[in-house]
Amino acid sequence: MNRHLKQIEANALAVRTKYREELEDARQLLAAPGVSVVAVRRPWAVGQKGRVLGVFENQARVDFDGKVLTVPLSAIARAEGLPDCAAANITYKVAWIKMNSGEFLS
Repeated sequence: MNRHLKQIEANALAVRTKYREELEDARQLLAAPGVSVVAVRRPWAVGQKGRVLGVFENQARVDFDGKVLTVPLSAIARAEGLPDCAAANITYKVAWIKMNSGEFLS
């Protein structure tokens, strides 16, 4: 019986570690105050870099070279080629739910 409990504990630790890594990876893609972002959708200048001043629900206040604009999260990304910040926000929430629910949502 003891061997089975150790196997269950090891499996639970592996699953929890996997979800923690997913959560950290998703966190790196979020828009947050002070991080650099790039515009990825028109009507904003695609490729223009800016710094996030604040995030509100589905929008971010971004300073593009002295010009402060309110931009939807779907129009900015942490870097070119990465998912936009709205998709990253959804991915982060899913990872957080998985992390806190155990392996039941695998």
